[in-house]
Amino acid sequence: MLYGIIARIDGLIDGLIGGLWRQVRRAGMEQRTVLAVTHNERLINDLRVLAIQNAWNIRFASNLGQAVARQPQAGICVVVYDRDGGTLDAVRLFARSRNPVLTIVLSNRPDPSLRAAVVRNGGFEVASGDGLTSAINAALAIAAEIDACEAALLV
Repeated sequence: MLYGIIARIDGLIDGLIGGLWRQVRRAGMEQRTVLAVTHNERLINDLRVLAIQNAWNIRFASNLGQAVARQPQAGICVVVYDRDGGTLDAVRLFARSRNPVLTIVLSNRPDPSLRAAVVRNGGFEVASGDGLTSAINAALAIAAEIDACEAALLV
């Protein structure tokens, strides 16, 4: 009888902890933010629509300097970088920052050599318009798993 009571209490505690853990993970997902570095108004509008459709938090910077200043803000874990010149320098900068992020470089014509260079320099992906949504969702999912692993280590 005592064993049955203890098992019930244990089950209730597990259920409460599991529910709290799910709430913490959901709150963490809501705090993750995408930072888009672009001055292209059409892209900004497209990204706003995608953010609404995919429930992303999104912020914008018009240049690398603004992005670097905003990047330490809580929750920024993915950078979408819309630049041709200096792309690899930007990727390296974000990868080596105090709060590293997953960087997605936008390219009208992604090719294997550009992707290899971006990944080799610490970036996450090269995407065009068609693959951008899935690249951002994949990066956010990886960030969530990294956060879950870090949280598990703290328990």
